[in-house]
Amino acid sequence: VEQFLVEKPEVLKGRTEHCIAWRQTGGCSPTGLLEPTADKSCKAVIVAGNSGFCQCVSSGSRGKSGFAPATAGESNCDHGPFTCAEQCQERSKAEAGLAQLTAEAAQLASEVSEAVDAQACSLLRGGELPDWCHPNLYRVLGIRCDFPAAEDGDELKRAYKRRSLQFHPDKPGGSAVAFQRIADAHHVLLDPEKRKAFDEGADFPRKVEQDGSEGETQKEEVEKKYFPENFDFQPFGDPQSDRREAKARQERQLEQRRQEALAREAHQSTRTDL
Repeated sequence: VEQFLVEKPEVLKGRTEHCIAWRQTGGCSPTGLLEPTADKSCKAVIVAGNSGFCQCVSSGSRGKSGFAPATAGESNCDHGPFTCAEQCQERSKAEAGLAQLTAEAAQLASEVSEAVDAQACSLLRGGELPDWCHPNLYRVLGIRCDFPAAEDGDELKRAYKRRSLQFHPDKPGGSAVAFQRIADAHHVLLDPEKRKAFDEGADFPRKVEQDGSEGETQKEEVEKKYFPENFDFQPFGDPQSDRREAKARQERQLEQRRQEALAREAHQSTRTDL
């Protein structure tokens, strides 16, 4: 789930009566993954080389998530220039029965809506995310993060039941995507090992090393940053390496002076005996 996405100021200022924004997608396909950093305002001219769709103002909920957008101007990278303000205005006329979408345009709009349905949380910018979109699984279920892992799991069971009933797809305001997200959160927090891994940040994306392997977990990164003395020497990036080397050098110098003092004492003792 993409979280805490903030709408760019220029995008916010460009909203119109019928249009919210241009949503950029990857792969030169309007059904590709969303690329929020490349979004544009409704009044911006969308030229060839950009793929995506116009997110329009909708009169009701759409898709399984309940947040899938009304779209227009669905485009791959090969298209003429247009603005989303114009495209969404045409979409609004079609919804009002004042114009008619071609069968091809209607089909493409349906495909795009389906593709972004699972990314619905990514489109909820400029406002607070609903709890089921939140990356914190405890918040998804509305349960305290230190709830006891009791054998019967009563507290977790009650929280799961409450949220499931609230977002059941068959109920008003329900959502299949939210319902699945709640089930996934319950599955993780019910298992002690999976809960421990989540608490330690195992679900955070890891850096990819030069050899293609996964980097350190979030827990390891935090521990190395704040408790470097607990880890072995690292030639690159160890913040305590110079300090430890200086301490080791000092200890070697002290040991060398001690050995020299013992040698002098032994030499003087030998001369006295003679």
